[in-house]
Amino acid sequence: MSTPSYQQILEQDLFPALREGALAVTATARLARRIRYRYGQWRRAANATVWRRPAVMSWQEWMRQLWEDSLLRGGKAGEFTLLSSHGSLMLWEQALGKNAVAGFDLEQNAELARRSWNLALEYGLNLERLRSEVDGEDERRFARWVARFEELRRSGSWLEPAGLPPLLAQDIQSGAIAARGRLYLLGFNDPLPAPQAQLLETIRAAGISVETGPAAPRAASVCQIQYENGDEELQAAASWAVEGNAGLVLVDFTERAPRARRALLDRMQPAWQTRGFPQDAPLNSAEAPSLVHVGPAEVALDVLCLLPTVVDFEVVSRVLRGAYLTGSDAEAGRRARVERRIRERLVGGEITRTQLMARALSGAPLLAQALQKAWKASRSARGKGRAHSYRNWAGVFTTFLRELGWPGDRPLVSSEQQAVEAFGRLLSEYGGCDAISARPVPLSAALSRLGAMARERKFQPQGPDQAVELLPVEESAGMRFDRLWVAGAGANLWPRGIRPAPLLPLGLQRRMRMPQASAQSALDQARRQTEALLHGADEVVFSWSKVAEEGVETSCSPLIARVPLRDPSSVVEVEAGAAYAEVLRTGALLEKLKDDAAPPLEADEEVGGGTRLMDHQLRNPFRAFAEHRLHAAEYPRPWDGISPLDRGDIVHKLLYRLYTEFGNAASLAEALPDLEPSLEEWAAQIPRKEPPGVRPLVLGLLGLERERAVQLALDWGRLDLERGEFSVRELEELAELDLGPVTLRMRLDRVDQPASDAGALVLDYKTGREIPLSGLNPERLRSSQLPAYALVTPDVSGVGYVFLSGKQRTVKGICDPHADIPGKGKLPKLTPISKHRDFRHYASWESVLAGWREALEKAALDLSRGDARVEIFSWDDGPRGQYQVLSRIQELEQA
Repeated sequence: MSTPSYQQILEQDLFPALREGALAVTATARLARRIRYRYGQWRRAANATVWRRPAVMSWQEWMRQLWEDSLLRGGKAGEFTLLSSHGSLMLWEQALGKNAVAGFDLEQNAELARRSWNLALEYGLNLERLRSEVDGEDERRFARWVARFEELRRSGSWLEPAGLPPLLAQDIQSGAIAARGRLYLLGFNDPLPAPQAQLLETIRAAGISVETGPAAPRAASVCQIQYENGDEELQAAASWAVEGNAGLVLVDFTERAPRARRALLDRMQPAWQTRGFPQDAPLNSAEAPSLVHVGPAEVALDVLCLLPTVVDFEVVSRVLRGAYLTGSDAEAGRRARVERRIRERLVGGEITRTQLMARALSGAPLLAQALQKAWKASRSARGKGRAHSYRNWAGVFTTFLRELGWPGDRPLVSSEQQAVEAFGRLLSEYGGCDAISARPVPLSAALSRLGAMARERKFQPQGPDQAVELLPVEESAGMRFDRLWVAGAGANLWPRGIRPAPLLPLGLQRRMRMPQASAQSALDQARRQTEALLHGADEVVFSWSKVAEEGVETSCSPLIARVPLRDPSSVVEVEAGAAYAEVLRTGALLEKLKDDAAPPLEADEEVGGGTRLMDHQLRNPFRAFAEHRLHAAEYPRPWDGISPLDRGDIVHKLLYRLYTEFGNAASLAEALPDLEPSLEEWAAQIPRKEPPGVRPLVLGLLGLERERAVQLALDWGRLDLERGEFSVRELEELAELDLGPVTLRMRLDRVDQPASDAGALVLDYKTGREIPLSGLNPERLRSSQLPAYALVTPDVSGVGYVFLSGKQRTVKGICDPHADIPGKGKLPKLTPISKHRDFRHYASWESVLAGWREALEKAALDLSRGDARVEIFSWDDGPRGQYQVLSRIQELEQA
């Protein structure tokens, strides 16, 4: 006689009772949904077209239903108002408010206290018992927090859901709640805490039958498989559990769930990444990100941050580039260009609403029109005054989102629609915050509270009923599949280490047998969970990787040591769609290309970039190709202050003005004692027009930067005069250098013509990091700027960097050992080539110039021929950073 399936067992024992009005309470909401789905299959198999929804619910749902009965019937539990999770958090924040000193994270500590106290309530711990057990300052502080919280809770007649079981037991004993029918418990692997167990005993004493649900049969086929690494393990699991009534349980769910989800989607919908999201794939994942990180809700929160008069640019950027607003698709390109223009010109990281509206009007009229209507409607909804109730703010937020067309014009997939509904419920709950804190709050506090609620709210979209389940061990309780794969069953992960509650006394946790409080309790729990997994499907596979994520070798968990070990090839994979990369690889004829060679320069092709072009070609040819021929560029980012480029620009312009007015040693020496007021006046005119978005703090920083530039100019002027006689021959002069196939166009900072017969001295100002002179060696040239300047300067006898940054005021360079440069003794780092280790082997200054020309002409020739090699070992990080998608440098490193 064959063993009946789990569905048949349910149809014989549980489903008839549910049809007659019995109640099934499950350990998780996921299991309740699965039992209801199986019940529906049973009714459809009996040709039923309509049936009453079976009474199947999770423990939390059952507790709330009993509380509602108590509320309607005047019971003890009904005297209290149940706290939502965020309402509880608000009370805890009030209780901890006196400790909110500098560095104290109120929200994080309140959440930690809330979780610890809920665990204590779940196990029947009260304040008196806690006070008698505390040992240590942290525990005493927590007891004081609990005392303040309980005082606030009683004053408002609120109740934590974890404290319901004792009150509900009283209501059942008194008859306030009339328990009836039969009760089945499903998926409870661990012993119930004392208050919950006492509630069930009270129900039994009232004459209600309380039974454990029908047990699932043990798996007919069980094995374990070892893989070399975690990625190989997940790929095999995804290929095996890709369709049907299959489950994939991850012991280390938090760390590896995103990777497992991607592996499953690659098999279910191979091209899902080209669309940016899966189209309702047959996958239910227990991943629960915060609502604040879910597309439609994230955009809604960003959009609401446009209500203040000054807005953070990163928020504006996400709104302009995002979806879920009216016209997001029709104006996508226009809005992206508006964002780019603001980004390129913005200083300070913030922008005003007026500036945003001006930019939107010029580039994205649909958005500008919607913003104008939304701001006007929000002012009407808000009314007078700056501070309002949470309920009023909820109305303002709803109006603002509606006028901007949230959640957009295009049809939403199921998960997006669920996110929209979840955010709507969040706004409804947000209006109820007035019950906890009745004081009116300003806009900034209102937005902060909504953001905190969205961060605290977990979002888990409901997928199709018949789908692959991706679960942690805890969520798999009571679930039954046709095929089940348990990944991560290595000795390093299973059983888990202890994880006691941090604020409760450890000894008390162990005496009350709280989970994860001791090694023995963790081991016992893991044994029960392993046994449940062995009953979780007809076919069960345990897997583990030989090399753990930390790179340490491991073995199988001792809990599955007796499970037969099989070779990975013995597992039969389900036929499903190949991964998208495989589809592309097999769908066309492959042609091998030598992809480090770009097309040669066309006869009329001009390549700009000046000496930066040569620097990139010398250091890493791929960057020269990507940046100067493909015109790829790093996406600009606004600086939250003064950018290094702007700081250098202020110094350069001030020095240009200084040496335009005083172009020789005599005039500078005469003016120097009274020069500071003039420098301050000139610096105040740089830049002449303030960029958009400048806030008062940045204006203050700009003033400080101008003061710094004035001091740098004065310091450099004094150092310049120590050289003796000099005369500035050229300032910011344009020049061209013909290198054959490439012509460099440059602007030289400064060229000095000393008073004697010595040659010219080329100087280049640097306000950033120091550049080593070794990069000027013609045999391994890496910096082309000074060599190129020297080659276009007649009678040059020396080149040098003028470093003006921090405390550094110096000239570093090289010169002709025979040149009589005045004041050379005052510039000890202007080194003759005969004394510099990188140049001493050159016979003359002319040979250095010839070497520079040869190196630059070779680089120009390589560029013209299409040299686009990726140098893995290069101090230029372009191919490894912003261009790594184009360069594919990771593949080269692996090869």
